[in-house]
This record gives sequence, C-alpha cells and structure tokens, in this order.
Amino acid sequence: MKRLFDNNHCTTNTRLNGTSNPGNPPTGFCEADLLGQIISDKVADIIVAILQVAFTGICAFAGIITNTINITVFLNMGLHDAVNVSLFSLAIGDLLSLVCSLWESICFNTKMEDLGTPIVFSEIEYVTGCWPHVCFVRVTSYATAFITLERCLCITVPLKIKSIITPKRTKVVMGFLFFFVAATSAPEFYVTQLGWKFYPERNRTMLGIHFIDGREKFESVTLVMNNIVLQCVAFVSVVICTVVLIIQLNRKAQWRQQSTRGDAASSGKDKRVIKMISFIAVIFIVCELPSVVNVIAMAFNPQIHPSGINYNMFYVIWSVVYVMESVNSTVNIFVYFNMSSRYKAVFTQIFIRPADTRGSKLVKNVTEQCQLSGTQTS
Repeated sequence: MKRLFDNNHCTTNTRLNGTSNPGNPPTGFCEADLLGQIISDKVADIIVAILQVAFTGICAFAGIITNTINITVFLNMGLHDAVNVSLFSLAIGDLLSLVCSLWESICFNTKMEDLGTPIVFSEIEYVTGCWPHVCFVRVTSYATAFITLERCLCITVPLKIKSIITPKRTKVVMGFLFFFVAATSAPEFYVTQLGWKFYPERNRTMLGIHFIDGREKFESVTLVMNNIVLQCVAFVSVVICTVVLIIQLNRKAQWRQQSTRGDAASSGKDKRVIKMISFIAVIFIVCELPSVVNVIAMAFNPQIHPSGINYNMFYVIWSVVYVMESVNSTVNIFVYFNMSSRYKAVFTQIFIRPADTRGSKLVKNVTEQCQLSGTQTS
C-alpha cells in the first residue's frame, strides 16, 4: 500500500502522492517520519490482496446472492409481521454493504491500476466504497439490536409486545435507522472529497480524493460519534438483550417443565429458540468485535489512518474487518433455513419445488400454526 496525503507533501513513500492544493503549506510526514510504521508496504500489499481482494470479494459475491434470496423469501412471507419487517430490512442492509465490499475488492485489485484509466481506484474506494459500506453496516448493527430487543420484550412482556412493536412502527424505525446513519455519516463525505489531482510519479492528472483543510478537527468529532459511540451502543445493546433473552428463556423452560411435568414439546421449542438466538448473537459479536476494537484504536491513535504514519496498519486491519463483516452478512441464510420452519417452507416452495402445490399448502399451514401460537417463526 502507499500512503494517501492530504495536499502537497513529500513525494517519497506516499500512497499515490498527489497534490490537490499546491498553494497550501506542506503538512504530513516525510520519509524519515515513515520509519515508525509497523507494517511495510510489501507485507501490506500481500495481506490486502489475500483478505480484501480474494476473501472479501468471494464472500461478498456469495452474500449478494444469499441476501437476494432472503429478501425474496421475506417478501413472499409477507411484511405483516414485525419480525419479518426487521429481518427484511436487515437483509437489505446486508445486501447493500456487500455490494460496497465487492466494489472495494475490485478497486484494491492491482489490475485495475493497469487499465490506463485516469482514475486512482485505490483512492476513490474510500468515498465510493468504504464509507457507504460503513453506513450500511451501521444500519445492520442497529437492525440486529432492534431484533434482539423485540425478542427480549417478547419473552419479558409477552402480553404487551404486539401493541408495543407493531409492523407499522417497525417500518418507521427501520426507515429512521437508514436516515439517521446517513445523516451522522454525512460530515465524513464533506471532509473526504473526490477531485482531480496531479500525480508526479505518473506525470498525469487523475481522479482521486483529497481531504479538506482542518480534517482533523472534523474527524475528532465525527469518528468518535459515528464509529465509537454509535457502533458500541449497537454492539453492547445486542449483547445485553441476548443475555437477558437467554436467561428468561431458561427460566421459562424450567417453569414449564415443572408445571407440565416435563412437557417435551414446549421444552424442545424453547431450546430451539435459545439455540437460534445464541447463533445470531455469537456470529454478530465475533464478526463485529474486530471492527469495534479497530475504531477505538483509530480514535486514540490518529496515525492509523490513510494519511497517517501507520497507513499500512489501517489497511491491514480493515481488510480483516471486511472479511468478518462480509461473513456476518452472508451466513444468516443458513441460520434461517436450519432454525425457522416457515422460512424453510417458503424457500423450498420458491427455489426447490416452485411448481409443487404442496409447498403453498405447507406454507399456509405453518403460517396458521404460528398465528395460533401467537408467535411468528422468524
């Protein structure tokens, strides 16, 4: 990787070192300062090629397919249930984040620089891929937090949940999440802009990005708010709600076993719900933990940045984060298919036996059973 500078700096050891505002005084670090970097350019290039280009690209492509399937299934299931609305919104957020991930993996492919186009793909991805991806990941994080909260309330106050969280209110909440995340991320798009710059090592003017003057002041607020506060709130909310949910389900399972002398059917149902929630929680926590740790590190160490001394560390860490986030956005289909009888029935009807009329009857029967029990299988 090569370091991305703001304006007119030293022209050695830079990431496609362009000049956007020649009249500004030099800022940044020269070759001597870059001796403090932790990872060399060569090592960073290899790691990014493996993780960001290969693994993330393959996973993102697969995830686009799986989330398109999820969206299709949830639309066929109907958006008349609050949980279905939430899972549908989650699938949309996952799909859009994976599209951005795929675009980034393409931009980081070194072959793109050999096309001869007047575009520095490894720079423009920061605006066209990286931050849009961050936005959609934030949406999916809050959607996951909302889903776990809804399930937590379903166990703690089962008689009031349908009046508290309705499909209409859920749609409003999900729409607000998209708007809220876009609004909080808008300052970053103002700080980082696309622009034509002259690249001395190529003797050519090309489309890249540049940071406005005073970027550090903006990012001292936006990065803390958008990355640390908002991301950590969603992360902690999922953990807390999941722990409460599992504890409540265990208590209710024990109570039912005692009151019904070991009702096997009821106990088995509770175990399946606990298992599904545990899977979702573990997948989310494991996949999002590297991102949470990374944004906190960036806040306390400004040099972990595309224009900082440890720019290689920035790209390597984010390569790992992208792989984990892509996995998190891709594997939900396996959880739904294996742990939701209704999802499996609709999936089978659409993609495996589309002409089999028995599939529609099965979906109808499962839906009626869910409505009678007062809980939709999600």
